[in-house]
Amino acid sequence: LTGTKEGCGEGDCGACTVLVDGISVNSCLYLALMAEGRSITTIEGLAKDGRMSEIQNAFIRHGAIQCGFCSPGMILSAEHLLSRNTNPTEEEIRRGLSGNLCRCTGYQQMVDAITEVATEIPRCRSISIKSDVAPFLILLLFTAPAMWIAPPKSSSFSVRVVLPASGWAMTA
Repeated sequence: LTGTKEGCGEGDCGACTVLVDGISVNSCLYLALMAEGRSITTIEGLAKDGRMSEIQNAFIRHGAIQCGFCSPGMILSAEHLLSRNTNPTEEEIRRGLSGNLCRCTGYQQMVDAITEVATEIPRCRSISIKSDVAPFLILLLFTAPAMWIAPPKSSSFSVRVVLPASGWAMTA
């Protein structure tokens, strides 16, 4: 693993950023004992089946990689941001990258890359149905085949159905 870089050694530059249980941290400040039993993701861990992640590809498309020293930390910070906020504003993106320093790009290309990926994240529209009457059947009509849900014979229950392909979710 050579992606994570040591920069300042003081937590100021973000070159050493990794994800610990999905949270971006400066590895130069993170004690090894604290990592026991946790999931650590470096830049190499974003690739799936030998193919770079969408955020990695977007950084390349937008010229957000110059010398490459800060890129792993920037990309992992972007990954963390997008896992928490799928529709960030430009200000939120800049704040999400604020712990990372870059001397080459001027940051705009990175903001553009993250914005592009954020616009491609499927959004889930939700509707809620509440009822005191049970049992009843709900027919969900989506682009996927219709689905019947039969709740238990109790008046207190909750069902959540998510169909990512159609972007719809239903809570009953």
